[in-house]
Amino acid sequence: MDKLNISMIAKNHLISKVTGFAIFTVSLLSILFVIFNEPFPTLNIVRDVNLLFCSIILLVSAYRPRFSQLIINILIFFIFTIALIALLMLPAFNITVISKVFYPLPMSLFSNCLFLLVCFAFCVKKPAIRQLITAAIILIALFDLVAYILGVGGFTKPPFATDEAVHMTLQGACLFFLLGIGILFLDPSYGFVKLYLSNSGGGVFTRRLIPFIIIVPIVIAYIRNIGLWAGIYSFEIGVTLLVFTTITLLILFTIYSAAKINKLDTIRWREQLFLQSIMDNMASAFFVKDTQGKYILVNKAYGTIININSKDILGKTDLEIYPEIYAKEFILNDEKVIQERKSMLVEEKLIIDNEERTSLSVKFPVLDENNKITAIAGIAIDITDKKKEIEQKKRNEEDLLRLANIVNSSSDCIISKTLEGTIISWNPAAEKLYGYKHEEAIGHSIYLIVPDDEKNEIPFIMRSVQNGNVITNVETKRKHKNGKLISVLITFFPIKDTRGKVVAICSSTRDISKQKQQESELTLLNNKLTAIMNGSSHAIISVDLNGIIQVFNPAAENMLGYEANEVVGKVTPVIIHDLDEIKNRAETLTKLLRRPIQPSFEVFVANLPFQDVDEGEWTYIRKDGSRVPVFLSVSALRDSHHKTIGYVGIARDITEQKKADIIKNEFISVVSHELKTPLTSIQGSLDLLYGIYKESANEDVNALFDIAKNNSARLIRLINDILDIDKIESGKMMFDMHPINIADVVKDAIFVNQTYADKFNVKLVLRKVFVEARVNGDPDKLQQVMANLLSNAIKFSTAGAEVIVDVVKHDSVVRVSVLDRGCGISESFKPKVFQKFAQADSSAIRTKGGTGLGLSISKAIIEKLGGMIGFKSNPKFGTTFYFDLPLLK
Repeated sequence: MDKLNISMIAKNHLISKVTGFAIFTVSLLSILFVIFNEPFPTLNIVRDVNLLFCSIILLVSAYRPRFSQLIINILIFFIFTIALIALLMLPAFNITVISKVFYPLPMSLFSNCLFLLVCFAFCVKKPAIRQLITAAIILIALFDLVAYILGVGGFTKPPFATDEAVHMTLQGACLFFLLGIGILFLDPSYGFVKLYLSNSGGGVFTRRLIPFIIIVPIVIAYIRNIGLWAGIYSFEIGVTLLVFTTITLLILFTIYSAAKINKLDTIRWREQLFLQSIMDNMASAFFVKDTQGKYILVNKAYGTIININSKDILGKTDLEIYPEIYAKEFILNDEKVIQERKSMLVEEKLIIDNEERTSLSVKFPVLDENNKITAIAGIAIDITDKKKEIEQKKRNEEDLLRLANIVNSSSDCIISKTLEGTIISWNPAAEKLYGYKHEEAIGHSIYLIVPDDEKNEIPFIMRSVQNGNVITNVETKRKHKNGKLISVLITFFPIKDTRGKVVAICSSTRDISKQKQQESELTLLNNKLTAIMNGSSHAIISVDLNGIIQVFNPAAENMLGYEANEVVGKVTPVIIHDLDEIKNRAETLTKLLRRPIQPSFEVFVANLPFQDVDEGEWTYIRKDGSRVPVFLSVSALRDSHHKTIGYVGIARDITEQKKADIIKNEFISVVSHELKTPLTSIQGSLDLLYGIYKESANEDVNALFDIAKNNSARLIRLINDILDIDKIESGKMMFDMHPINIADVVKDAIFVNQTYADKFNVKLVLRKVFVEARVNGDPDKLQQVMANLLSNAIKFSTAGAEVIVDVVKHDSVVRVSVLDRGCGISESFKPKVFQKFAQADSSAIRTKGGTGLGLSISKAIIEKLGGMIGFKSNPKFGTTFYFDLPLLK
């Protein structure tokens, strides 16, 4: 039995099948023999039928367990019916009848009882109870079998049995004994059968001891009886011989079995030691947990990996060893293995020395011979470093891919070459720059693109880069496929392997041909600008964003007495200005821009975000302290992105102009005062004569009256404008300053001037109105400004057009704008718009009339009110004049 495959015997119910076939065959042959050889059935027939049915149930249970219950129920009903009939018939017969006719019934009754016990064993669901019932059947059958051998009868032999009945006891006892064995081995995974079939020492000992206990005493007793029957020895000697032989054989058998078990244990110990040695020498961690999650076996590698003695792990769960967040993941994976009953490959994380590590584990269920999960085993390897290596490799591949994409998409020419100078990579930019396709350049020498004049530099560069040096910004020449020379800027750097050894050379080349051309053009332009600045009669001073002087041309040196090296990079233009003028300008700008303006360099540039050029009269202070009046134009210096990078001021000496203006103003003042009185008298006389002779005079006379009246009115306006200019410049013009709503002033001005506009078939339209446009101003002076702006817009608009007036909030000021749809202002006349007596040279414009003083007076008034005036003109869209006044808080 030890050499047989015990688990295969148990799994296939081989013992149950063999006993079932044996009982079935013997019972069937016995039934057939009785039927065909005896005229009346004897006691054998009932027993053999029972055994036949039992063998069928046994075979069905062994081959088709699902169908056995149905057959058992049918047979139980059948047997109970037969037994009941037998019991009911017993009282109706006397012993003679029983002994002669129904003699088989008592024996059949006992056989039926055994059969019912067998059926009950089949019906019991609990294996332990079924094995107890089956053991009782086996013991009863064994008792009958021993009784037959010793000739003393048994349970199945009644007191009045004949020898034939005794003979029948042997067959019944043997078959019921085999039937009990077959039923017992239907449950190979429980109780005695589990122990009997196991490969443990107890199983081996049981398989050797049980046959000995059953067979040897029976054989020895049978031999003893033969000796007694033959008269070889007395009864006492026979009993002594039976006991002695049994004890001796039992001792020998026990010693033999113990030796076998010891040998088996030695083999198993060696196998376990061999297995433990293999486990302890495994680089991978190996572990076994029971179904409760407790570790029952771990190798040394497991303890080494988690930095815990492997003996300290045994008997503990994951929750007792690891942090909860990691332990729960282990437990979840274990439960999944148990549920799915298959191996799993999982990645698990754990903390070792305050570092998170990743292990790759193969977990699988451990099954016993009954296919029941008894434990979970696993093999784990630390893949943290390998994973990092893979991730690093992946990153490296991604970096290489990105690098390849960068190289291919780079506008710079990137070329790699061996240490001997053979080209090994050639990106699309290189194809574009040099004209050679990729396949034309690869494998050729780098001298392919080097002009003869530059070949001497290559060996030096190659040697330097081979030593690990990086050579940057080498400005040189390279040769196109068509022979054209190209100005380039090259950086050479080494390509190293993982050991740091230089294995190739790479160069990044940029085409600087356009840059060189631009530098040449810029140099030429700078030379021209330098010549212009040096030859200019105007003082030109440029500063950076902080106001520090950067350029100080010769004219500035001559005008101010400073050398360029005394001021460039050292001071701001404040040093050459009158501080009182700067303070006054700061106060004016503070009111206008509604933010504090410091009396510093800021006063010169504060307005530039709102206008391209800030112009005005200033007083320069020379190095020797003398003063010079100038007309200063300040503008911003901007780069190609329109970002301000500095400022430039151009100053014109207006000393002689100021002297001429004084003489001119004195002359004009005298002439104006001398002309105003007679002109007033002339206009009054003309009005009187026109009123007397208007109705009696003919049309020609009335026309002459109109001409005289218009011209006299024009002369009076001219004189009034001249007198206003004189008052403004002398500071004698009075202003009645108080809070007003500029929107109301604009509305009144539109109403008053609409009559004048009707003469030109022009309509005045107030489009946008900021109703809270409160300013500090003089309404009469503002009416004068509006009259000047509206009259100009009306005169330069075409018939049927509209003049648009807007009053809007613009940052911290209110802006009043007047838009006409005229022909615009020429570029040449724009700088003169606000000058006195300024009129365009075009004869078409001269026909519009005017003194040329209105805009100059308007500018002076607005500036006295703390505001500013300007214009925007476009030949396609007309001209917009506007003025800004600070809003009251």
